[in-house]
Amino acid sequence: MTREQIEKAAMLFAGAGERGECPYNPDAKNGFIAGAEWRINAVWHDVSEKPKENRLILTEDDYCGEPDYCICQVTYPKFEDDIILFCTKRWAYIDDLLPERKEEAECGHVSNEVQQTLWK
Repeated sequence: MTREQIEKAAMLFAGAGERGECPYNPDAKNGFIAGAEWRINAVWHDVSEKPKENRLILTEDDYCGEPDYCICQVTYPKFEDDIILFCTKRWAYIDDLLPERKEEAECGHVSNEVQQTLWK
């Protein structure tokens, strides 16, 4: 999800609507954005934390000063060697990066309009 998508969904959640026709609640917008950013960042683990063996993970590596990403299945001791070799900065379980199934995530407090924006 891009920052622009988060901002758009936050505006809808805060009551601004597509054309700003509803009363706007800036606290709701800021809370929505903070929650989205927390969710995005919460899935990442420091390399000092060892992932469970045989799980698929996404690693963020430092490739000549630029971030590089790799999907791999965790095996030991190879993982420990690879985090040094590829200068891995952090990792996340692939399962944690995938959205929940839509029917599990729906709730009565979030409008269909917001949900459709989030599921794009």
